[in-house]
Amino acid sequence: MRRRVRAELRASKVLWREYKQSRKARRRRTVALPWVYRLFILLIGVAMLMRTGIPITLLIAFLWLWAAAAAFLRANQLNVALYFSPALNVFNHLPVSDGQIFQVQWRSWMRNSLWSALDFFVAYSALASHIGNVFNSLVAGALLGILQWVFVLATAACLFAWWPRRLLYLPVLLFTSCAAALLIFGWRQMALVNWLSGFAFWIPPVGWVLYAMGINADAGLVHDTLPSVMAGVVLVAFPVAYRRLRRDYVLNEQKFTAARKATVGFSNARTGSASD
Repeated sequence: MRRRVRAELRASKVLWREYKQSRKARRRRTVALPWVYRLFILLIGVAMLMRTGIPITLLIAFLWLWAAAAAFLRANQLNVALYFSPALNVFNHLPVSDGQIFQVQWRSWMRNSLWSALDFFVAYSALASHIGNVFNSLVAGALLGILQWVFVLATAACLFAWWPRRLLYLPVLLFTSCAAALLIFGWRQMALVNWLSGFAFWIPPVGWVLYAMGINADAGLVHDTLPSVMAGVVLVAFPVAYRRLRRDYVLNEQKFTAARKATVGFSNARTGSASD
């Protein structure tokens, strides 16, 4: 698809000239690549999560808050990728179907979401280090980080399919702020931290992982199977949500116009901030 788009752009002198100008303008406005900021924030999180003496309940509370924030964030980003991406301005001039556009944008969204796997690799490694050696904690962190990433994608697709889309971003701010505040100030409010850690039971697959790692004690057959049931519900609902999103993905001139306006507004805002 990318080779086909570039071939179509090269075939038109006007489109190729606009493409080159947009790339040059973007390079001039960019002070640092987005992944640099992302990596910097991740390193700060590593330093804080790996502190000696950090209570395990604080890690658990942070883990489920960050998992909830990640799911809503990826749902919001899926909305942007499918309906407000700059790539739609190019697809509007190409002979491609809505289904092909959906597949390209879906794969792009999945690639961008890989940062979540790295996030949870760090979080689960810190959690596993409380009950094992460093090497085993890194292996467990890698496996559980990938597992959590899969559930973040599945939950995000379900949220985007059935959650009110105008309310996708507010929970991101709420859960992210709570997670950051907990990591910084949680030491002083251990009663609140212990209460919050109990909600991890309801966040798949965190609740199941805590039982698998032996952190949560056995509380009876019915109680112990609930995390597995909730994780199974998410995995079953995921393909249903995917089929619904793909079936309902129909682009028209109104949606292309909305994407173009969103792209132009974002570009103008960045240009203004750079000139200031």
